[in-house]
Amino acid sequence: MKIDGSEFLLKTRTVTRPLVHWNYFLSLENDYVNFSRYLEFCTNNYGAYSIEAGRLLMAATQECDVLLKQLSSSGSSNEGGYRNEIPSLFSGFTSHRVAIPRFNLKFQPFQSWDGPSPQTPDWWTANNKFKHQRHELFEQASLKNALNAISALLLCNIYFYHNEEQLNEIQPTSQLLVAEGLMASLEPTQTGLAPNYRV
Repeated sequence: MKIDGSEFLLKTRTVTRPLVHWNYFLSLENDYVNFSRYLEFCTNNYGAYSIEAGRLLMAATQECDVLLKQLSSSGSSNEGGYRNEIPSLFSGFTSHRVAIPRFNLKFQPFQSWDGPSPQTPDWWTANNKFKHQRHELFEQASLKNALNAISALLLCNIYFYHNEEQLNEIQPTSQLLVAEGLMASLEPTQTGLAPNYRV
């Protein structure tokens, strides 16, 4: 590739194993980007709910469940187990914020796991209510819950690939979300900009 007449070589990142969870995240994130064409991502719309918001909420939360289960060292398979174990395994996990710079929004999806009385995140509870009581609690499929869920999924991916020693293989970068304090830099590669995360 040439920029201003100068030869510019793009790096190639070697992927030792397929990045199936990252690719799923990127596919789901693209659905969020498309959704933003029809509902503005802003605090005034946090309470807005729809079938699409519900679909995104469930997809993101279920993938968080998949990754948290793999992060667990004791075989936990539910949110209560993750809540009791993950913060002690990964210092700072609950304090991470995820920004959506395009819309000037920030989320701390695992904040409720912090402190002396950890609680289930609201977005996780909302997912369960929407999944099992949709006929009564459709409003749980809100924009705010859906955005918290995809923010949580970014963090779960970063920690999962850190554990798998594949963090430096992730590519391309997220187009919507930024994990504050975890993104060291971006570098151009043959697949586009790739993130350099540091846990």
